[in-house]
Amino acid sequence: MAFRAPMLLHEYTHFIKQTIFPSDMLPVISTLRATAYTLISGAVMLVFQLAMTG
Repeated sequence: MAFRAPMLLHEYTHFIKQTIFPSDMLPVISTLRATAYTLISGAVMLVFQLAMTG
């Protein structure tokens, strides 16, 4: 996640310019989104693992 931090401002320039948005929240939001995706993927993997092994 740390390698993506410098590019966050570049990726969301349109969002920052159009709204009043604190740019220091972008790394927090990105980290929370990645954590949520990881938890969802882990849950799906666990369900399929349990389905395959019985």
